[in-house]
Amino acid sequence: MSIITEKRLRSMADSARFQRGQEYHQRGAVIGLRQYRGRVSATVAGSRDYKVRLWEEDGTLKFECSCPDGMDYAFCKHCVAVGLALLAEAGSEGTGSNKSTGKTSRKKARQDITAEDIHAWLEQQDAGTLADLLVAQAMDDQNLYRTLQLKVAGAIGGDANISAVRQALGEAILPGYFIEYHDAYEYAGTVSTAIDAVEDLLHQGQAEAVIELTEFGLHKAEEAMDNIDDSSGHMHLILENLQALHLAACEAANPDPQALAERLFEWELTGEWEVFSGAAARYAGVLGERGLKRYRELAQEEWRKLKPLTRAAGKPADYKESYRRRGITHIMQTLAQQTGDVEDLVEVLRHDLSEPYSFLRIAEAYKKAKKYNNALEWAERGIKTFPDTPDSRLLEFTADEYHRRKRHDEAVGLIWQLFTDRPGLEQYRQLKQHASRGKQWPHWRQQAMDHLLGLLENKPGQKKPSGNFYFSYAYGPRSVLVEIHLWEDNVDAAWELAQGGELHEGLWLELADKRAQQHPDDAIRIYRHQVESAVGQTKKNGYSEAVRYLQKIRTLMTQSGREKDFSSYLETVRATHKRKRSFIAMIERL
Repeated sequence: MSIITEKRLRSMADSARFQRGQEYHQRGAVIGLRQYRGRVSATVAGSRDYKVRLWEEDGTLKFECSCPDGMDYAFCKHCVAVGLALLAEAGSEGTGSNKSTGKTSRKKARQDITAEDIHAWLEQQDAGTLADLLVAQAMDDQNLYRTLQLKVAGAIGGDANISAVRQALGEAILPGYFIEYHDAYEYAGTVSTAIDAVEDLLHQGQAEAVIELTEFGLHKAEEAMDNIDDSSGHMHLILENLQALHLAACEAANPDPQALAERLFEWELTGEWEVFSGAAARYAGVLGERGLKRYRELAQEEWRKLKPLTRAAGKPADYKESYRRRGITHIMQTLAQQTGDVEDLVEVLRHDLSEPYSFLRIAEAYKKAKKYNNALEWAERGIKTFPDTPDSRLLEFTADEYHRRKRHDEAVGLIWQLFTDRPGLEQYRQLKQHASRGKQWPHWRQQAMDHLLGLLENKPGQKKPSGNFYFSYAYGPRSVLVEIHLWEDNVDAAWELAQGGELHEGLWLELADKRAQQHPDDAIRIYRHQVESAVGQTKKNGYSEAVRYLQKIRTLMTQSGREKDFSSYLETVRATHKRKRSFIAMIERL
């Protein structure tokens, strides 16, 4: 394939993936390299065996790999390895010397049987021989057997085809065993083949059958969720594809709108995987006036069963009740949004006022409708209802509305409340943003610094942060002050504060990087501590981390003409950790 070049492989993979791909290729990890009519496939032996496919499409190199990176659409190290193996194989066709003439001739360096050779041989065989070969292989390959079943059923047509597709779809989605994460890619491919057969029925004019098949498939897919590690998201994509096909079939078949409305409503209300979520909007064209009317009747009937939630009542403790409530609430919101009247939506949202965020949602709905006074009224109600447990998003929203009305002091007052409740760099940035809108930042900056220093010195009468936040923040106000000074590029002030106590590791390293140029000894002291800390992890990645810090120390010492000091220090490290052979070997390479 001329489109595969080393330059292209380097451009498609980042440097780390390309280097790892080279290592895989050099150690012979690429197995079963095959190419046929512009398509390349192989297996790469890594922590598991991964399947790779490369092909050209519209002048672009396309790729697939069953590894986690490949499933995230990254050009992974396995793709690099296969590309390099292909280039190496192409280069193995050398120039053979003809001694009698002195001329050269092109020859194959090895006599591999290629896909083209196999194709040429197959063309010479009779149909019976080919059929025997294919069926024999299918007996050991369930996916191939199922594919052939579908091909035969498609040729027969009618009910036999529909029955075969149903069986294939059910067996593909629920194979009878748990699907591990590393098998999910192949599993998804098998299910997609069965879904393609369902789509073929739609193109053949079997829309009613497709409605039944997709609903059957969706039930099976919901059941399969407990039998698959879907960390890569394949199952959710399968659900989406089946739902899209179901909608297309409904648009083609025009089923009874009331019966369809009943099925969609029940599924959206009780389904655990958001199947047919927002069905009233997505299926509006299919349901029509009659179907939507029935949908609303069912929703209103269910909605009347719910009691409004308040702060006092709280959320329902029962999981099933809570799940059903979320389902009907989402349905009612969808129906309300279809009317285009914000009051219809607010009427639904105010049914649950059990948390500050509930008030924010109503305020946001009014703001979107440009009813700013209503928006502010509900935001202020939320703050008043939950004075002891404010929601930062609600405070931020209300502050913006105050700014809109030039009430800058009130706006900054709310953000100050947020800052004192949860002092941190992000809250400090928010305070600066809002105080600057009212041209009051110098005053509020001093207030913030005094407040943090008061916390650091444990001054009496100082307002303490909320308990959960404060104690989860391991190093308290000192880290916050250092972070703020570094953000403002006050490196000396940050360094001075850091000397008085502990900081988290990341902050020490940021300080070291900032001090390295003007105060290399400060940075070296931090890096030396990190070397010992990393080696203490006794893991290979800990050793690699330690070597990175040694490199930083060497650079700083070399820049100041202290090469001998570094050599002496390195000998000390060697002597201290001489029993850690892997680490010593990494130092030798350094």
